[in-house]
Amino acid sequence: MKFLAAEFEGNRTDTASRSALFEKKKGMFSLAGIFSAKADDLISVKGSASLVISCGCPDFSAESVYAPAALKGNSLRLFLRSKSLKNGEKSMVVPGKCSLPEGAGEKECHVYIMPERTYEQESGLDYEQRASADIFTLSPAALCGISMTLYPDRTVAHAYADTGKIIIAVSAGESILYARTALCTEGTALADELGLTLTHMSKNKGIQPELILLSGMFATDGHTADAVRGTQTIQTVCAAPDGLLSECSFEDFHKIIIPFGAVLNGSRFDFTPEKYRKKKAFTKTMLSCNCALLVLLVALTAVNLHFFSSYKTKTEKLTESASALRADREKTAEILASSPSAEYLLSYLELLADRNRNPIRHLKAVEPLIMHIGFDRVIISRSEPLVVASSKEFGTLNSLTDFEDEIKAEAERLRSLKYNVKNESRFSYDELTANVKLSITPRGAAE
Repeated sequence: MKFLAAEFEGNRTDTASRSALFEKKKGMFSLAGIFSAKADDLISVKGSASLVISCGCPDFSAESVYAPAALKGNSLRLFLRSKSLKNGEKSMVVPGKCSLPEGAGEKECHVYIMPERTYEQESGLDYEQRASADIFTLSPAALCGISMTLYPDRTVAHAYADTGKIIIAVSAGESILYARTALCTEGTALADELGLTLTHMSKNKGIQPELILLSGMFATDGHTADAVRGTQTIQTVCAAPDGLLSECSFEDFHKIIIPFGAVLNGSRFDFTPEKYRKKKAFTKTMLSCNCALLVLLVALTAVNLHFFSSYKTKTEKLTESASALRADREKTAEILASSPSAEYLLSYLELLADRNRNPIRHLKAVEPLIMHIGFDRVIISRSEPLVVASSKEFGTLNSLTDFEDEIKAEAERLRSLKYNVKNESRFSYDELTANVKLSITPRGAAE
């Protein structure tokens, strides 16, 4: 599986400061390339890879909210959102992990807040570009992805710096506890910035990291790493690709550590606003439906071609059989015409056909119908079908409908005896009358 990950600074520029292509095989990530590109270029080369966008956000905040223990699902999300939103600011609230101490009536829930303007404006991406991203996350959250992977059971302060910014993000397990983003200019004392931030967290937030993880210039600048170790009493280590990312040098790892952390997080910290997420889900659903319809159309086309081919083959065979029968008939006619007894045979066949057409021969089959309904007249002709006609009046609607059912049953009985029956009977439910007319012809005889 491939992941195309890019970091945008959040300063309304559409050029990624860092982009990288990662490949995951058998649970291990490898680095396939590092490059810098505009958003449109990323979309054009995305292919089948998942596109993961991380964006700088100085106004990102992580907070703890206490909620009633009984709240779950949408009710909990709505409660957390109502308690987290700042006045006058449209923000995206992502719920995190909740913990419920035994016997407590409230649970502590972590929430992460991002102004919607970060997604819609400051990311530098237009709607189509944002919609192409499978995941939209923030740089502090991406750094926590590294911390959570390397030290899942410890409270880690991850300090990162590049030529434009400093990010300090603190996490414990799968929860972000604190994040701060500040400008980094030439001459900034990185170790001092980290020390001030740790002191602020301890005094004002009550957060005590167990480990400091250094990345970016905090790790690649040896003097800075040594200065941090010299001023801090807790364990301090530099992030390394060993065991996380193969085919990647130490220097390259720290260049692309934010995009890689975003990939490690997956959808855990996806800050795509709900309204855009629903639009993307609908678009994907429609795309899936269109693909399914296309497959069905292709399948139906194949089936139709098969049936057409089968129909054509059967038509050809039927034509050949008809031609053979025609030839046999003509040959038989020639044999009969040349035979001395041909005239006798033809006379006998005509006699049989004439006898079969005689309606008198079929009165026995029609007799139950005539005796059942009574008749005004029975029309018998040698050249016409036998016709049974009758007119009846009834006292009730039920007796009329019963009579109609009896006529239909008799017609079906005659059909089962290989007669063609034309039922022209008329039944009036208003006047309670029946005008029966059945034309009966033996099958094979001309009507």
